[in-house]
Amino acid sequence: MTTPAAAVGANIPVESATHLHRRLRTRDVTFRPFTTMATIAGRVAVLQDVTSGHTEQHEVDFVVVQTSSQPVRDLVSDQTRGLRIEMVGDCWAPRRLSNAIFDANRLMRNLQTAAFGVALDCLACPASEGIPPTTSVSTVSERRAQ
Repeated sequence: MTTPAAAVGANIPVESATHLHRRLRTRDVTFRPFTTMATIAGRVAVLQDVTSGHTEQHEVDFVVVQTSSQPVRDLVSDQTRGLRIEMVGDCWAPRRLSNAIFDANRLMRNLQTAAFGVALDCLACPASEGIPPTTSVSTVSERRAQ
């Protein structure tokens, strides 16, 4: 695995990078920091050290190219048939897992406030009090439509 950066996965959040490195290293993946793929012809890739310019040829089974991530927002369209669609996480912008969790938590609290007048702490609400521990998006959407 090559990267022009000083470390493989340097831009991956720490909560994910450790697991990624463990999975790759247990599968005998070789890490090559400060390296880019200069060319590829057939099954031969030419790797180049970005600091020295030195090149090496390597036979490869496959090549995966990472490009910049862009959100695909056109999945939410007029085809929603009147349902309220909320976007969280990477459909807004590629970010950390913690950002997606925050977005989902904020959405859940907004939906609860709309449905019950208050955001509930679902973990602290025993079902015996008659307050539903969770509220699905479709339930809240249906209530708003009525």
